[in-house]
Amino acid sequence: MLYVIAKYKEDVSWCNKLQNKIVYDKSDGSMPNVGREASTYLRYIIDHYDNLPSHVVFLQGNPFDHVSIPIDFTATPQVDYCKPFFKDLNTEPVDYYQGLHIREYFMQIFGKPPPNILDVSYGAQYIVPKMCILQHPIEFYKKLLSMLKNDSYEHAHYYNTYDPESLNAWTMERLWYYIFT
Repeated sequence: MLYVIAKYKEDVSWCNKLQNKIVYDKSDGSMPNVGREASTYLRYIIDHYDNLPSHVVFLQGNPFDHVSIPIDFTATPQVDYCKPFFKDLNTEPVDYYQGLHIREYFMQIFGKPPPNILDVSYGAQYIVPKMCILQHPIEFYKKLLSMLKNDSYEHAHYYNTYDPESLNAWTMERLWYYIFT
């Protein structure tokens, strides 16, 4: 199992106890700071696609913003499906944030309409078995990363127009569960 941590100016000293981890620090200029945690997760998947560990735990630099309970990282479960790391999935009507254009992006990415009620893990923090990542070819993840790189500050706000060449992190937050299941 490997922890992949998306950092941007957060204090990540909490992860010092983790044995197997990679911290992607966007604040040091090594990666462009676009796409929030989504671009970090995609970068990891693309760079390690042929050599993934059995499970990957994707976390934000400050994962505690989305959790109100103490976290025991030594009890990370070995699951055979994609699971939110900290808590159960939330549900949200697909059109709740109309400016995110979930219907359009879901159709573009998966080739089918989305469910009317989405399963979402706010904060996009998951434990994902290798087999769930490998269900899509590497080109799938490269396309998503390319779309995130086209994201602009204006596009990242909720109320905008649909742009099939650009994707923002808030839309990705609602798609991760479907990408990995």
